[in-house]
Amino acid sequence: MELKKLEQQRDAYASKILPLGIKIAVIFLIPAAIAVLLNKFLNVPIRYTLPVAFLLSWYGVIMIYRKTSREVRALDQKIKELRNQDVRMKTEEDVSSSGTDAN
Repeated sequence: MELKKLEQQRDAYASKILPLGIKIAVIFLIPAAIAVLLNKFLNVPIRYTLPVAFLLSWYGVIMIYRKTSREVRALDQKIKELRNQDVRMKTEEDVSSSGTDAN
């Protein structure tokens, strides 16, 4: 039962692609907008602000990727452990049932 629940949680990440895409777009938009505003109001050259905004945006994207990857890996590990546990239980049941049949 818990195995199915964990598999559903893992598969739910596929449905999170659109919101994640929007989040990434916002991550790129906000620093770029700040860079343009710095250029407009403080006369900071855009050739300095846009590269910094670009680097900050990619840093944010990498952090989101790492977080999501960590969560999915943890779910996969739990699923693997539960599957191994189920296999061990079935093997033990088979061994015990074959031992009782022989008597």
